Amino acid sequence: MLKKKLGKNVYLKRLEEKDYKHLFYLRKKKSLTKYLNTISDNINDQKKFIIQEIKKKNYLFGIYDIKDHFIGTISIYNISRNKSAEWGRWICDGDPRQSLESVA
Repeated sequence: MLKKKLGKNVYLKRLEEKDYKHLFYLRKKKSLTKYLNTISDNINDQKKFIIQEIKKKNYLFGIYDIKDHFIGTISIYNISRNKSAEWGRWICDGDPRQSLESVA
């Protein structure tokens, strides 16, 4: 597993197709997604989403705590040749320190 240490409390790992369950349950957690677009109740749609994002050359990362628990997601997308991109699709169920480190 490729890990990138971010801080004392979290690391990022690029999401793969097999991580769709983590993403689905995170996106279905109402306390975290109140202001986000709703997603399908079909868990396999999250697998399709990850596959599409990988094909588009977008980067989806899982945010993990130091005990290897999936606590969130963040992505980089709309990557252009002039070295610009957007970051977003950030959802974190960690404590304030973990959340801050995940975007630092």
